[in-house]
Amino acid sequence: MIKKTHNKIMDRLKEMSLINALIALIIFVAVAFLMNFYVSAEHRIFAYMQMFLFFIPTCILVIYAEKQGANRLMVAVISTLVAVGILVQYVIIPINQDIKNSTVDAWAVKQVIIAFLSIGFIFVYMWARHLILKKAKKSALWIIMLASLVLTAICCVLPEINGARNWVYIMGFSLQITEFIKLFGVVFMGELILSEYSDWTKFVIMTVYIVVTALALFVRINEMGTMIILGLVYLALTFNYLRAKWLRPFVSLVCIVLVGVFACGYIYMDSIACQWDCINECKVIAMDEKGNYIKDENGDYKYTDEILKVSGIRCPRCAERGVETRSYYKTPTFSCPKCFYLKFDYKDVTPDMACPVCSDHLLLGSKYGSKFSKIYQRFALVFSYDKCKEMDFADQIRDGLDAAKRGGFTGASEDGLTYIINANNDSVVAAVANRMGLIWVLGILLCYYILFLSVKHLRSPVKVSVILAFCLQALVTYLCNYNLFALTGIGVPFISSGGSIYMVSLTFAHILFTRDERYIKGAISSNNADKEKGGAHI
Repeated sequence: MIKKTHNKIMDRLKEMSLINALIALIIFVAVAFLMNFYVSAEHRIFAYMQMFLFFIPTCILVIYAEKQGANRLMVAVISTLVAVGILVQYVIIPINQDIKNSTVDAWAVKQVIIAFLSIGFIFVYMWARHLILKKAKKSALWIIMLASLVLTAICCVLPEINGARNWVYIMGFSLQITEFIKLFGVVFMGELILSEYSDWTKFVIMTVYIVVTALALFVRINEMGTMIILGLVYLALTFNYLRAKWLRPFVSLVCIVLVGVFACGYIYMDSIACQWDCINECKVIAMDEKGNYIKDENGDYKYTDEILKVSGIRCPRCAERGVETRSYYKTPTFSCPKCFYLKFDYKDVTPDMACPVCSDHLLLGSKYGSKFSKIYQRFALVFSYDKCKEMDFADQIRDGLDAAKRGGFTGASEDGLTYIINANNDSVVAAVANRMGLIWVLGILLCYYILFLSVKHLRSPVKVSVILAFCLQALVTYLCNYNLFALTGIGVPFISSGGSIYMVSLTFAHILFTRDERYIKGAISSNNADKEKGGAHI
């Protein structure tokens, strides 16, 4: 089996035309060179990494595009769209930041526009794909379809890269625009898997999911992430119902069962984490008009009389992402969880360090063994708006004092007030539950990859692209732990913002590498019938 697969891969490699890969490489290098002039230094390393990340799946696409009739110009267009799309994300960051810092209303309007643009691009994609399959032709529709996919991916990524996941309140309802955009990740997946079925079947299945999830989001039944996981279970059951013609039944059944188990595990862990929500007390440091901390005669910080409760589950998420990420973020300082001594820089902190004031352990993680100390050692943090507004949890910061009073997100308000997260044992419990929830999500993702790879009519290049995308996603997520590549820890490519382009690329690969015989044969027979009648099939 291994030898047969190896020979097949080698035969494919011999048949490849590497000119297309060279064209893609030249275009990517050229765009990467432009980043030196148009992308700020603090974002450049991530731009380069994303360029590398998306080059390999793009390379696979363009190599095999020629086999499907694409010419050199088409290959250049494909490569340019992906590379320039990445460049545009980083170029417009300052523009978005200016809008976000002006008024919440202006930012909310921009979010709504992005959401509707993504919806529009998806419909353009479906229209172009339908015409391609119906007419069995490859023309300018390919460019239209690919452009719509890339633009959709950009729309999905843009709100996340700027940390703009803030809630918008409309007519008494609260919605998070970017979560709606993520719904279309599942829609893309449904479109991909259900491609052999009629438009009506796809419409009914996906409409049920969108309507139920949208209603759940509007009334805030639960977190959107949980609803997305439930949506994946729904899709899995649907695939199981429709699997007879094109999925290997045994593999499909095993995956469906595992998805259900993992989803239940995720929801259970999520509920454990949420039980500890809003339990940590948060003290507000007094500040003068210039924004400086006020101290008493003993040199200790003075606090206001207000004691706020903040989200326990947000503490580990902020600590894990805000500090562990490298030079992109402005450096937060540490506070002792017992006496709130503030003069710690995270570069000087070690897991076993004790506070010089009260001699208590500075980092709670050190009390729970080496494994936890490495992951959860940086809980007690002090955040100010100026330091945090560009972090990936900026939605928690923008809501500020009002959110904290509601028992909502941890953060600091724009007027300069600083909240201290008082890390304690409950935070550790929430952190462990949160991480365990991510492990369950990863299990769900792996099952869906197995489901995807078990599709009989998918050709090997698509499967190779899927495997590479998954490996690179996990690797870069581990190395950089940056929200663009992973919204939820280890990363869920099909439903996270950073994975949108992966998903789009794989959808395009599916269309490019597989021929829908039902559509093609139907189009040919219709054309022949029209010719016999003296007409032309439209």
